[in-house]
Amino acid sequence: SDEKVCDKSAIFVSEAISIASSIMIGAQFLAGLCFDLFGVRILSIVSASLVLLGFLLLQVPLLGAQYGRDTDTSGFLVWALVLVDIGGAAIVYIPMAMAPHLSDMPTLVSSAVAAVMAVPAL
Repeated sequence: SDEKVCDKSAIFVSEAISIASSIMIGAQFLAGLCFDLFGVRILSIVSASLVLLGFLLLQVPLLGAQYGRDTDTSGFLVWALVLVDIGGAAIVYIPMAMAPHLSDMPTLVSSAVAAVMAVPAL
């Protein structure tokens, strides 16, 4: 009986990660459009807020698992992953705004892009 519950949990988590990954692909296009339309300051605030909100929301299923309320709180996992992935997709564009100002330091800009790509993976 315990194995069936674990199997269902593993399938649910796998589906949640697949959904969030698919949304992140679409979010890349949306983030680029927002970068062009609204600029890096607005994009920075919105994307950092989405990541923060996603990490805060992630605490709900983690605490639910800790206190044996997995079934009640597991639905928050998908929304937390989606928020973190969408915000993380937008964060990648922020260091690119530095490129014109740091044209003599292209490696610094590319390393900043690589570093912020890890934010959603936390």
